[in-house]
Amino acid sequence: MAILSGHCIPANERWLLRFSANFSKPSIAGVYGRQEPLPDSTAFDKRDLWTTFGRDRRTQRHDHFFHNANSMIRARCLDGSAVQ
Repeated sequence: MAILSGHCIPANERWLLRFSANFSKPSIAGVYGRQEPLPDSTAFDKRDLWTTFGRDRRTQRHDHFFHNANSMIRARCLDGSAVQ
């Protein structure tokens, strides 16, 4: 399942393809993209987004943070069948 909040603007037309490419590994439960502030974002919003997402690409492992505004999640993780 792909999720794109109304306030998010994909950086390019390949964002969905890039997300889905991560799912070739069955161990991947979900992926999310970095959010960058818009030019008219407040200084506080800009600070918060750069602090949370940074400017560099990262792989997150064993962390409870997941940002769903720009993301893709395996359906089995949402329907409860992955929980044991």
